[in-house]
Amino acid sequence: MARRVYFDVCALSRPLDDQSQARVRLEAEAVEHLLRAVGAGNLHWISSEVVRFEIARCLDDDRRAILRLLCQNATEHATLSDAATARARDLRSRGLRDLDALHLAVAELAAAEVLLTTDDRFIRAVRNLRPVSSVRVENPILFGAEVIE
Repeated sequence: MARRVYFDVCALSRPLDDQSQARVRLEAEAVEHLLRAVGAGNLHWISSEVVRFEIARCLDDDRRAILRLLCQNATEHATLSDAATARARDLRSRGLRDLDALHLAVAELAAAEVLLTTDDRFIRAVRNLRPVSSVRVENPILFGAEVIE
């Protein structure tokens, strides 16, 4: 059974970022590797209304169009339910930023195994949650190393 993954927008955007820094380049390569694993059926990609909302806010027309096209390849599209909104409020009260809380709440309710992000602050905030989330929040480089075939 394919592992269930959720990409936040900063992770999905990484291949479109300036590749002059080594970390950005490595994260971009990891995201591309993971998206190929989705295409091969080795990963189950859960996207969401939250991802679509965040992409719609992107000021760069070309980037927005590319991200919208990319998200059409998601295996599943989760909705923002009342339960997810309530969970996001709880996560927000425990230190997560608004969109991060929404992404994590939707990922939890969609039974994602891992949420991929390049946002170190988001990763740290989730690691400090007690009780811990059912979803692991990880950098694509680290998770990508687990998925290498």
